Amino acid sequence: MEKSSYVSRVNQLDADLLDKEVTKIIHEQLSNVYKELPPGILSKYQPEIDCLLKTIIWYCSILRNKSTFGQQILAITYQKDQLTRKKLLFHYISTILSSYLKDVSHLRLTNHLEVQKIIAWIECSTRMLTIINFFRFLKIGVYPSLVDYCLGWKHTAKSGTRMRNVGYDYMNRELIWTGFLEFLTVTLPLVNFHSMRRKITNALKPSVTQQHSKKQEPAMNINTKCAICLQRPSLPHHINCGHIFCYYCLKGSVLADPQFQCPLCDFSSSEEVLPVKIKI
Repeated sequence: MEKSSYVSRVNQLDADLLDKEVTKIIHEQLSNVYKELPPGILSKYQPEIDCLLKTIIWYCSILRNKSTFGQQILAITYQKDQLTRKKLLFHYISTILSSYLKDVSHLRLTNHLEVQKIIAWIECSTRMLTIINFFRFLKIGVYPSLVDYCLGWKHTAKSGTRMRNVGYDYMNRELIWTGFLEFLTVTLPLVNFHSMRRKITNALKPSVTQQHSKKQEPAMNINTKCAICLQRPSLPHHINCGHIFCYYCLKGSVLADPQFQCPLCDFSSSEEVLPVKIKI
């Protein structure tokens, strides 16, 4: 029994999207080639460059292989008996040459108001017909583009009916990572990392007695640095251990961990954060 040449609506729409992505990627690669040139040197020739690029793509896809690059990826093609010379010429004019003329008019014919009105009317009419054709395509399932409808070009599968395999690996992986990130977003704010770091540090260090059992008044000089950020102390404060801290470094650490210990001497004080008395 002969295999059916039916092509699903999804595959036909995907082929059109792939064609646009291929053109976009090639255009970006071409832009990277001449981006080192002086700015504006090729701006006035941009319509010609785009037209040449689209012509090369059209020649290498439809004219030579009877299908676009997106259709080739999805194993779709046009019916060869429908690709006559007149229809190919009409397809080139309606898809590439018309786009070139529109770009040229927007770039070089801005002072011709009548021409701009005619082009705007044609463009608006084309968009309306494209929308109507799209709804017709959703109902019937053939001729996804207005040009295909005018030419009578139908999409056909190269190997008959093909099952559209839907892989859920990426979706499952995305759901797992999304759930994991949401879990971290909820739990991480509940973890006191300052207290945890102090406990781990004390557990790894050998048990020694606290170095300073008596209060010591710190003395600040030109070489004094904050015991936490190791920078010049801003609003110097202390906790009676002989070392000086920035106010925000020390206050933030004490608020995060009430049993905060000095990172240099492991001194812990339950008293308030005290300002350093600078002697002049």
